[in-house]
Amino acid sequence: MKTDQPLRNRAYYRDRIIAIAIIVLCLFLTPDFLLAGNVLDKTGNPTATALVAFSVRQLSSAYAGKCINVRRSSDNTTKDIGFTAAGDLDTATLKTFVGGGTGYVTIWYDQSGNGYNATQTTAANQPAIDSLGVINRDNGQPSIYTSPNGPSSVTFLSYGPLTPLNGTTQVTRIEVARSRTTTSFGITEGLGTYQLDLQLLTSNQVQVQFETTNITAGGAVTNNNSLMSINSVRNNGNCLTYVNTTLVGSTATSIMNFSSSVTGYIGVRFDYALNNAGPGAFSETILFNSVLSDADRQAMNYNENWYYSLGFDACSSTVTSLSTNNTTTKALYACIPGSPWTYYYDPAHPLKLLFGIAQDPGGTGANSTFVADSINLTVTSNPSTVYYSATSGTEGIFALGRYWNVYTHTPLTSPVNVRFFYNPADTVAARNAAQAFKTSSGATKMSNLQWFKTVGSPFSPSNLTATPTANVTGSHLTLTPVYGTTADGINYVEFDGVTSFSGGTGIYMVSSSLVVLPVNLGSFTGRRVNETTVLSWTTETESNLDRFELERSADGSAWMKVGQVAAAGNSSTPLSYQYIDPVSLPAGNTLYYRLRLVDKDGRDTYSGIVVVKSYDNGAITPQLSRIIPNPFGDNLEITCTVPNSGSVEVLLQDVAGATLIRRKYTANKGDNVLRLTNLNGLAQGIYIVRVVQGGTVAIGKVIKK
Repeated sequence: MKTDQPLRNRAYYRDRIIAIAIIVLCLFLTPDFLLAGNVLDKTGNPTATALVAFSVRQLSSAYAGKCINVRRSSDNTTKDIGFTAAGDLDTATLKTFVGGGTGYVTIWYDQSGNGYNATQTTAANQPAIDSLGVINRDNGQPSIYTSPNGPSSVTFLSYGPLTPLNGTTQVTRIEVARSRTTTSFGITEGLGTYQLDLQLLTSNQVQVQFETTNITAGGAVTNNNSLMSINSVRNNGNCLTYVNTTLVGSTATSIMNFSSSVTGYIGVRFDYALNNAGPGAFSETILFNSVLSDADRQAMNYNENWYYSLGFDACSSTVTSLSTNNTTTKALYACIPGSPWTYYYDPAHPLKLLFGIAQDPGGTGANSTFVADSINLTVTSNPSTVYYSATSGTEGIFALGRYWNVYTHTPLTSPVNVRFFYNPADTVAARNAAQAFKTSSGATKMSNLQWFKTVGSPFSPSNLTATPTANVTGSHLTLTPVYGTTADGINYVEFDGVTSFSGGTGIYMVSSSLVVLPVNLGSFTGRRVNETTVLSWTTETESNLDRFELERSADGSAWMKVGQVAAAGNSSTPLSYQYIDPVSLPAGNTLYYRLRLVDKDGRDTYSGIVVVKSYDNGAITPQLSRIIPNPFGDNLEITCTVPNSGSVEVLLQDVAGATLIRRKYTANKGDNVLRLTNLNGLAQGIYIVRVVQGGTVAIGKVIKK
């Protein structure tokens, strides 16, 4: 007996432990414990995690499940349909499975990670994804169609109960949907018993009902029969409705409590007789049990706009597709109405800028047929600490940890301006690596930051070579930067007068012989003065440089040499140059200029392009002719020509774009001298001068000694 007792005790405690483990496991399998949530990184990367997430595309790279379960009409067999490698619904498998019949959705799988699948077990109430062998689509993407189905039923899906919703829980619902009728009430969604019920009315109205007493927020839309992004925000004290990012209605009434068990519905309505229901189309519906920040909500809407071609961005219809080039990130197209700039965003982070193009910077109708296929940005895992490089002996080249490649449908017919967005820490990482290599290798020279673009082919890190000297292989051009400030808080560098697209980035080079790029250009400007074109440029450094050849073009494509200026040759201090071209320029016409920089060994490179226009021989933008002294100490004297009498603003900025000094002046049309004083407090280094009038700007570069 004594020997049996310990065994029985061990068995007792073992059984207790197993029982407790089973209880804990069961608890963790209930919805309340499943709310870790997948990050919806493919939808704009919101900071909040979703409670429920349904879509005909993959919303999260963490989600490894299927999209929908489909019943085919031919024999009622069901099959799970997943996603392609690109994250789209696998329509090829769907069509093969359904054949020539109809495919009904029995389950729409929840991608949030919380397991709230939307289901329908009654065959008569199941919505359709494929009708008679044809995938239901809206704006080219698959869509789930709900509709009245006879006199006593509608097709819909339901999910829940959603136990995290209780009391006055705040909710944001983001969906892509439409009504498929203009003659009866369109159906979208309901949540609980009237607490959040979205209706598309035949009078082109979107109405969100927040409780049984008809607290509503709604507004007119252009066409409720078109696919659109609809956001419903259930916020106690202020309920909001957005359509295509625009606030169309709000109500400041306190909302009612959620009941203890909340069920969600897709494609059904509660507050009207069943025969008033109309057909709906659903591509995406995502529910958060919180009020999203405006940044998160807008990011998701921009992403939906990109994927579903919703068209609420006034410029988004210009680019119809993205290329399939084997690169890292394909950018989302957007633009600012009324601005010459078209911007490209990361689809996973649509508020983060990647690239900008002003395809018609002069507003003359240039490049009217130009269409960018894609802007592909490749970034290392951490570009602020990682860089691309090639080294050999005392030769080394170090590039930023991000680079661009631009692919186009059509060639440019006129120069464009571009903006490349980066983090200043990117340049610091490459520079520090170059400096460390210079010290360890015993090399004697290191270049400043040089920007370049390849010609005729994309750029990749394999273009970097250190044999026999540090260089970029293949045809490439040096880009002269016009450093900007920021857009959406992101630093950019601007290159004006780009005549063709390909790829590029910024580099530092280390060598014991000649630095391959023989000059570091500062500013390069041109203006019309007394029936001539005055071209001015500066260099920050020169190494073995022989001459500057001036080239002119009437169309930005065919070039001719019009003169040359001897270079200093070798210099570590800023130098200024000028050339006057006596060519005539009728009013309203345009000339293009560039510099061919030739070193003493016959090697050459080109500057960016300066565009000079004539409007009755008067400048239409400010033009800088002289900034002295340069380098400067306590004062700067800026000589500039402005197009109109009136207010002028002078900004002094660092190379990262931060404005350090801002002064306003009253200027006369024509030449003016503007002075900045009391500058002794500035640190030594390079600064950017910007003279702004009426939305136009002239830019120059100076050095504080």
